[in-house]
Amino acid sequence: MLPILIDGIVQGLQLSLLAVGITLIYGLGGILNLAHGQFAVVAGISTALFIDNGLNAVGRGKVGGRVGRRIYRKVTGRWARKRFG
Repeated sequence: MLPILIDGIVQGLQLSLLAVGITLIYGLGGILNLAHGQFAVVAGISTALFIDNGLNAVGRGKVGGRVGRRIYRKVTGRWARKRFG
């Protein structure tokens, strides 16, 4: 019973954090940016796939860093090491 309660609290906190982010973007920008929610969905799905394939937290961090660097490089046209080290 206790693990179910803790999982429920964690999921509620994650959803509230997502809602606060969407509200903040809407309040500052004046537009509703639904891509914020899409990032959360992609992160959840990719985490579930990584866990199913046996990739631990360190491996997920490495994959996330590589993907982030590639995206940053494509968006800015610069080498990602200047920004990420």
